[in-house]
Amino acid sequence: MGVASSEQDAEEFAKALDQVGRVFIFRGNVYLRPQQIADLVAKTFVLSNEDDPRLQELERLRRTKREIDKNAQQKANTVFWSGLCFLGLQIGLCARLTFWDLSWDVMEPVSYFIMNGGIIAGFAYYLLTSREPTYQNLMRRLFLFNQVKLIKKRNFNMERLLQLERSPQRYLKLIHHHCRRRCQRQGAIALCASF
Repeated sequence: MGVASSEQDAEEFAKALDQVGRVFIFRGNVYLRPQQIADLVAKTFVLSNEDDPRLQELERLRRTKREIDKNAQQKANTVFWSGLCFLGLQIGLCARLTFWDLSWDVMEPVSYFIMNGGIIAGFAYYLLTSREPTYQNLMRRLFLFNQVKLIKKRNFNMERLLQLERSPQRYLKLIHHHCRRRCQRQGAIALCASF
């Protein structure tokens, strides 16, 4: 049952939803997310109009964003490698002081405080971020921190990039243009009327 009490009511209800754009009816099937259909159609056709300045701007912004992401990832990796080097030097120094210069009796409390310092640092990270102090969370946080810093430094317009990527106007114009050309070649003008 549901919304309609008969098949005719169901068909009328589906057509009404199709007219307001909430569903898409094609060949007897009802698709609940018409925007996904438009996205799939946009990906199916070759949608390159190299004269369109918005597409050139979009490509330029994407290229700049890839560079920013690459630099942010490199900086996060540098911090991780620096941390690994610090821990290696710390262990080497403790080993040197324990076995050559001093004794375990002196170094035991030092290593205890070093260990507790690491635990306190992890707990402080958890309190400040409300996230577990895992390597993945720390790497993601460092990446996002560096990314935001580089975006501000380069005056990158992230809002414009998102606007161009999500612009339904761009999809609709390109889909309409390419569907119209394809429909004229195949003689299916009725299908073009729906676009």
